[in-house]
Amino acid sequence: MSEKGSSDAEAAECRLLYQITADDIRYVRRKQWAITCYALLLIAAIVGFHDVLFHPTPLEKLILVLIAFVIAIAGTLYLIALQKTLSRCQGKLTTISNHFSEFSRQALLDPPCDYSSFRYYFLTLILPFILVMFIGAFFVAWIVYR
Repeated sequence: MSEKGSSDAEAAECRLLYQITADDIRYVRRKQWAITCYALLLIAAIVGFHDVLFHPTPLEKLILVLIAFVIAIAGTLYLIALQKTLSRCQGKLTTISNHFSEFSRQALLDPPCDYSSFRYYFLTLILPFILVMFIGAFFVAWIVYR
């Protein structure tokens, strides 16, 4: 195989890997939104279930609040796992883009920050999702014990 053919094959392989990794990132981000939305839906269902129980006992109230917090904690753990996957995908994109031409690297620009840093990883991306879930859980506690 000629060097030109090898170069073309590597370029095609890089394009394919880049596209697959970019698709993975979109999938993980959609999954993070879905986890947050479904957690909120379950927390809203708890509020609705509380309204069905006209006079819940103290034990039933405690169980409803505990379920809301278990949902928020489980959602948080799942979001963190997805965020780790997202960081790995970002690292793959950086590695793949190192094989691009100088023009392509300049067109893509450098990422605005280190995707593996705690600040970007936690505070910027998933903290809002986590806050929304725990605010929902505290809202359930307030509704149940008011």
